[in-house]
Amino acid sequence: MLLPGDDTKKLFRLNQLAERYQVPMVAINDVHYHDRDRRELQDILTCVREKKTIHNAGYLLCQNAERYMKPAKEMQRLFRQYPEAIRRTGQIADACTFSLDELQYVYPEELTTEGHTPQQELIRLTWKGAAEQFGNDIPEKIRRRSTWNLILSKEEIMRPIS
Repeated sequence: MLLPGDDTKKLFRLNQLAERYQVPMVAINDVHYHDRDRRELQDILTCVREKKTIHNAGYLLCQNAERYMKPAKEMQRLFRQYPEAIRRTGQIADACTFSLDELQYVYPEELTTEGHTPQQELIRLTWKGAAEQFGNDIPEKIRRRSTWNLILSKEEIMRPIS
């Protein structure tokens, strides 16, 4: 229910398709943000994603601020001719038992070669990449900027660990 002006007609057609193909209709709102005041932020994020400005984003932006999380009473009003769609949406919501509290960060296993520590592996790969890019003549400017040579020298990192 994005309110572009043809929602009633669109819902009627969706209901016909749902009945024809025996697929239950549900009430959704294509939510992009929790509050209608966040529409400007959504527009900015769209522009960043699409590498556009507000002035040339055109149809990439939502046409109005209706993609917010509407309260239950508003959804019931919008879908008043399709109460079963509201009921089914409630059933789906009730079946969703996931909580953000269940999330835990699990640090990934770092892949290294030849017994290197992760830091040593990073430095080894950095020197390898520098050698591929510049050969044996790594510019002094790059060497000065590089923090990895403060940690271990090229010789230390390229030497196999015994």
